[in-house]
Amino acid sequence: MEPKIKLLKFSAEWCGYCTGMDRARTVEKFLEKHQNIELIAHRTENEGDAAEVLMDEYDVRGLPAFIFEDQEGNIVHQEEGATSLAGLEKMYLKATKCLETGCYGANPRPKRERGGR
Repeated sequence: MEPKIKLLKFSAEWCGYCTGMDRARTVEKFLEKHQNIELIAHRTENEGDAAEVLMDEYDVRGLPAFIFEDQEGNIVHQEEGATSLAGLEKMYLKATKCLETGCYGANPRPKRERGGR
């Protein structure tokens, strides 16, 4: 049985790589294969909007960005930049390996506290 995991996806309407991935349905195809993943999508549209504030809290500097979290909100893997279906699969394997080995226990990357750093 695959572990429950969250995928936070950050994107923007003005981001060409983001819209290209949306047109290709890359994330949707990935999610069809992995029913254990809960997608939480954040799309920024204006400077200072809620998605942009959250991007700052997660230290996202490039779009699109993908953050895998365990059910407690601990970050188990994070990458930025456009990717393919195969690229998402590689990210997922890294995240599940981290969950299995507890890699974030030795090098913790806990969720960011709301309201700043």
